[in-house]
Amino acid sequence: MVTSETIEQLQASRDWRFYVGLLLFILHLILPLIALLILPSVQLDQGTSSVLLGLSFIGGPDALLIASAALMGKDNLEFLFSKLGGWFKRVVKWDQVSPKRYRTGVWIFWLSIIAGFAIVYLFPSTLVDAGRAGWGAYALVVTDIFFVVSFFVHGAEFWGKLQALFQYEARIA
Repeated sequence: MVTSETIEQLQASRDWRFYVGLLLFILHLILPLIALLILPSVQLDQGTSSVLLGLSFIGGPDALLIASAALMGKDNLEFLFSKLGGWFKRVVKWDQVSPKRYRTGVWIFWLSIIAGFAIVYLFPSTLVDAGRAGWGAYALVVTDIFFVVSFFVHGAEFWGKLQALFQYEARIA
């Protein structure tokens, strides 16, 4: 838990690792968009473009997020998430969600995953069209956005359930 004393200490102790970690965190969020904007202008063969586009959507952002967390350290990462969490709490109704909203979040969650895998594995030729991003690449961006949105549609109870998945001693009441 980040307290006001911890925040003051973290603000005083920020060094190059925090800022490089923050840069990697931001880059993990915008990497797919950067790839969609840059890859069409670079003249690469379709195979290379497909591989680069796939890495920018699947794996690349995850690796950047892990590197960001490793560089920042636990305290700075908690500080960043507390700041982001405070902003999200003001923007998103978070406490109680209705059963209908929760089910809607579950549907958005699973449909975004299924659609993303279907595009990548069933229609890989749609990712790149004549050296440029095809409709499949844009559809992957949309599925990623819906995936993230689904977590906020679920509300706070879902985050507790998700957190319990990673705690051995957790019990669902």
